[in-house]
Amino acid sequence: MSKKDFTMDFSLFDTTFFKLVENSMPKEAEKGVFKGANLILDLAEIQAPTVPRKIGDLRGSRKVENIVVDSGNISATAGYNIEYAAKLHELPPSKDARINWTLPGSGAKWLEKSLIKNKEKAVKVIVKHINNAKV
Repeated sequence: MSKKDFTMDFSLFDTTFFKLVENSMPKEAEKGVFKGANLILDLAEIQAPTVPRKIGDLRGSRKVENIVVDSGNISATAGYNIEYAAKLHELPPSKDARINWTLPGSGAKWLEKSLIKNKEKAVKVIVKHINNAKV
């Protein structure tokens, strides 16, 4: 190891972080997770590929639920609960390319791609809520 290098042990970070969240600020963390998940859904409506419909049952079926904040787990279930949402979302590229989407910029995997593109933004929302918590 050269004099410029250094080593830090982050092995306890996850355990400590989750204990802090669990013991000190679960309500704020839950609010942050809810808002972060909704941000992913919001951005899926404006960033390509977007949700395939501007208005209607598909967009109206969006949900965020099952928020969990405890040691070792911060999660939520977010998506669309209408019957055909998963079928449209999971279209393989060959079928997606053949569909004449009525909304320009829409297409399959809209939610997955929004999560990939925007996960850091969602994490910042969650961290902001945790930082605002009264400890």
